[in-house]
Amino acid sequence: MDDPRFMNITNQYPHCWLRFQVFARCARELGEDNERCKFQYYRAQCVCPETDLENWMEHRARGTCHLDILPDRDVTHCRQ
Repeated sequence: MDDPRFMNITNQYPHCWLRFQVFARCARELGEDNERCKFQYYRAQCVCPETDLENWMEHRARGTCHLDILPDRDVTHCRQ
C-alpha cells in the first residue's frame, strides 16, 4: 500500500475506483500507450477485481464511461 489514505480500510473498492479514475484521466489526456498511463493501469490492477476492470474498459471502448467526461478534478471527497 503506497497510498496512506487507504491503509486501514478493509473495503478496498474506493482505492480501486481512485486508481482506475486516475488511469482513465491519464488515458484521456495522454493516450493509453503512454508509460505513465500504463503504470496507472498496473496500479489499478493491483487492487481491483478483474471483472470490474473489464467492465469499465468495455464502457471506455463504447464511449459510455463517465470517467472520461468528468472535470479535471474530483472534489466530492473534500469537506468544508
